[in-house]
Amino acid sequence: MTLEEAIQEFEDFCYHHSLHPEISSEAIAIALKAMIYQQEQIIKECRKCSK
Repeated sequence: MTLEEAIQEFEDFCYHHSLHPEISSEAIAIALKAMIYQQEQIIKECRKCSK
């Protein structure tokens, strides 16, 4: 599963829950890892700016 597919499945589950009542564990894991990575990058950039 690609990152794009995982994010799409995650969004479908969140925004269209009645049409997509389930989400695969793989999609959850990939989407969460991507969100964590993005948050870590934001924190790193903020730390650079505060120096």
